[in-house]
Amino acid sequence: MSKKEEINEAVWRAINKTINKFRENPYYFFTESDIHSYFYCALYSSKHEALTKDEKQMYCIHREYPTNFRYNKKELLDNTISEPCELEGTSGSRGHYDMAVLDPDFIKNVNSEKDIVNKNVSLVIKRAQNNKNFVNSKELLFAIEFKYVINNSKNFVDEVKMDNKKLLFAIDSGGVDKAVNLVFCNVNSTKHTGRIISEVQNADNNILSIFIHSYYEDGQKRTPKPIMNKKESRIKHGK
Repeated sequence: MSKKEEINEAVWRAINKTINKFRENPYYFFTESDIHSYFYCALYSSKHEALTKDEKQMYCIHREYPTNFRYNKKELLDNTISEPCELEGTSGSRGHYDMAVLDPDFIKNVNSEKDIVNKNVSLVIKRAQNNKNFVNSKELLFAIEFKYVINNSKNFVDEVKMDNKKLLFAIDSGGVDKAVNLVFCNVNSTKHTGRIISEVQNADNNILSIFIHSYYEDGQKRTPKPIMNKKESRIKHGK
């Protein structure tokens, strides 16, 4: 099994482990950041390292990793907008993924560690110009977003929708192979729960969007089956 295949399987295991831990203990995590930390810990292994061209050791999993595209956050809610802003333009700004898993081949073959850290937009533009098939040149094996619904706020509906669109941009033009949106909820019921679930179910099939619900009602824990995109996602996911 190649390193890339090993990392791919490890990510799905970490996703399943995080989902199962939340379903078993819906109050295990206090914040979204707690979920990030648990996932990172579940995934961490020295096996997920790669060498650069000049033999520098790099790690493949990182939080808050920059996107390879610009976007206006509010426009992510606009159904008429299907593409991000021009990378070389001045409209919008680059965002960050909650969690990114770098392709070890990208680390090995790219020109410099600055390309890998990916903070310099001019290097992103240069990589795109040097590769006519940039969209098919995957720099990330995974881009993952997390959301933690803990109260009756309409903002969660918009945030889930925005994360779905952001991840779709990542697949279409951001050099990402697989994109996953994990939405956790430990609230019994809110007037917005149905809308949040609808956003998850109607996510584009090129990404995987999952709603994980676990809560207590009358002293009893309720763990409904996780809900995913209505149609089977085109990306392979763990059972």
